[in-house]
Amino acid sequence: MKKFQVALVGCALFSLLIACAPKPSDEIVDLSKARARLSLVDGSPISSDDYDDVNPILIRGPNEQLILVFESNRPCDEGCSGYNLFVAESVEAFDPLDPFYIPAFTDPQPLTFSSTPLNPPVSGRFNFQAALQQNNVVLLLDIDSFGIGITSLPAPYSSGVLSAPPSPVMNTMHGTDRLVYADFRTSRMITRDTLGDLYISRYNDMTDPGVPVYNDELAITAGATGVVPGISGFTDALLYEYDGYLAYGTHDFVGDYMSAVNDALDREEMELSYVSSMKQYLYFADLMVFSGGFYGDQHDLYVVTSHTLDQLWYQSAEYGNDFTYTDLFNIYLTNPVVSGNLGGIDGADTICNTDSLQPDINVYYKAMLVDTAGNRTACTTPNCGSAGSDENVDWVFSAGATYIRTGDGTNPAYADGVPIDTADANNLLGFSSPASILPLTAWTGFDAAADWTTDAAQTCSDWGNTGGNGTVGNANATGTAGIYGGSPACTAPTHRLYCVEQP
Repeated sequence: MKKFQVALVGCALFSLLIACAPKPSDEIVDLSKARARLSLVDGSPISSDDYDDVNPILIRGPNEQLILVFESNRPCDEGCSGYNLFVAESVEAFDPLDPFYIPAFTDPQPLTFSSTPLNPPVSGRFNFQAALQQNNVVLLLDIDSFGIGITSLPAPYSSGVLSAPPSPVMNTMHGTDRLVYADFRTSRMITRDTLGDLYISRYNDMTDPGVPVYNDELAITAGATGVVPGISGFTDALLYEYDGYLAYGTHDFVGDYMSAVNDALDREEMELSYVSSMKQYLYFADLMVFSGGFYGDQHDLYVVTSHTLDQLWYQSAEYGNDFTYTDLFNIYLTNPVVSGNLGGIDGADTICNTDSLQPDINVYYKAMLVDTAGNRTACTTPNCGSAGSDENVDWVFSAGATYIRTGDGTNPAYADGVPIDTADANNLLGFSSPASILPLTAWTGFDAAADWTTDAAQTCSDWGNTGGNGTVGNANATGTAGIYGGSPACTAPTHRLYCVEQP
């Protein structure tokens, strides 16, 4: 199968190779040398000079395939008019250890329901966001001149067949706005109302009035995306298109153009319509996709392979550390229930990263679970009172990070975003709010004192045996009951796992 190679110019370009790991520098990076069009199986580009292809979003699928969703005014056999959403899927799995090769894609198909394309009644281009949740591609999009809808695309994604037509979002106060940005992890969106004012609000909350966004430049963007793809949650810093250029700013101040990235594209005399990025865990393996055209002509789809985008920001001395973000990380409860024989700590982590309720396969989860072998330890003394965070071994929480509730099994497609607590200096969580609204229990291995030390006698033989007992926490409880709520037999497949999103 033919692979599509992104041009590289050795270690001097991005310091991409492992042997030359990226380090902060004031050097301006020439991204144009590492960009290339996305291709079809026959090697031809997905884009054509005849059509305007904009707003690409690249998603990592459940089997490591790439799912490309973009907007285009190209025609289709189903009767497309104006701009519509199209989807293509890579014919091979993407290898994050070999990120310099981008697999070829299937022929793009329009998103349809009952064989009818969306044909959104919006003049010209419209905004949308897409993300993979519970193996469905969930989409938020403008469905009218002012009005935002939600729908999902199940597998096989390359068919483009939606599970339902877009339905209005629940938010009655801002659901009639235009979409600027959406974060599916916390069910929040940035919208622009009829007066041009911007608000952040929850799209699944009927009465959320939202809070104002003070960056007026965002009001005229074609789209916005988080500036740091490796950071979870709703970022304060945004990378976005502004009047055909790559701009940078936050919710609460007007940002300047990001010269470290934009200069390279500007030298090509390209104007952008959108930019998005895909996290690959590895610092040298992130992808940034964008659509670019030459002074108002048709836009094509491009991809840049680079080390993490936040390293690119360091390339500019003027803007080296100007971005900020809010640490928000998900905690979810696995489904179905499991016995105490988990295959050890590694096996528990695997369950967390393959479970049907995992909110986002593009990030990594660890089980909030400890053992006596020292593979994972929270504290060796009560509440880490002796040596603080130095007592942690392969631990799951990070000091200062806020952890939010998601899933609960009742509506697993959307995170509800309720804060559970913020980790303290010892990387411990207080469970001010429960991790679940349901009466669920989860294996933990903590002592009955609930002081984050390990119960040496009750870890189901370090989670590799159904003999004996193991301690559990009550997921719908607050305080110490969240980590200790009894010690049932390891044979009982009636408990779950706390799965904690990692940076």
